[in-house]
Amino acid sequence: MSKVAVFSKVACKEGKDAELEEAMKAMVAAGESIDGVELYSYHRAEDGSYWFFALMSSMEATMSHAQDPALQAVMPAAMEAMDGPPEVALTTPVAAAGFDI
Repeated sequence: MSKVAVFSKVACKEGKDAELEEAMKAMVAAGESIDGVELYSYHRAEDGSYWFFALMSSMEATMSHAQDPALQAVMPAAMEAMDGPPEVALTTPVAAAGFDI
């Protein structure tokens, strides 16, 4: 069973950066308790976009984590601050330093 790396790019509504960043912090906190989540992080780019990276133990874990009640509880705040849906890519890790693939 292959691990899954998830990359996502998120645009933020003008003036909603603080709200989106707080929601992202809450989503990371929720992700810490979800089975199959190995890494879960958000990042801000110089152009103001936000990037998400997660390493999941399997495709099953990837697909089921979004149904977790803790994550579901914080998603509405993030969605309210986002300017459209995120761009998402599900990938299979090939090589890495710092974590096992």
